[in-house]
Amino acid sequence: MEGDPFFNFQALADLAVIALAAYSSTRLDLKQISKIYILAAYLGFLAWLLRELGSLPDGNGLVSIAWGLTVSTLLWVGLRKNQLEYFKTGLATLVLIAIKLLVIDFSNLNVIWRILIFMGFGGVFLFLSYWIKDLWNMKTSDKPT
Repeated sequence: MEGDPFFNFQALADLAVIALAAYSSTRLDLKQISKIYILAAYLGFLAWLLRELGSLPDGNGLVSIAWGLTVSTLLWVGLRKNQLEYFKTGLATLVLIAIKLLVIDFSNLNVIWRILIFMGFGGVFLFLSYWIKDLWNMKTSDKPT
């Protein structure tokens, strides 16, 4: 790969294609095709992060952190805007991150990275469990009984 991660021609061109796919999903009339486009853009973004951050030293840990921030954003948007598809996609990606942590990250990273990621994601999962419960209760308490 030529140039720095994120700032090379391939990375910027791929990011432009991902952004165009996401934008196209907002312009399509058919809901099902629109969902396919936005899902493809999301998966493309995750793959883009994997490729760009994975090439750095200790890149697996950075990929997990970036994916975790992406999932947190997706879960928040899904709950705040009452978009069940975003919420489910965020939870599915959260499971993917947990599997990646156990299978790849903990076997290939230095001990300090393992400790930091384990503690960080443990805290994030704990925070998300309380946060999701509070937001979920807000949505259900808004409904008349």
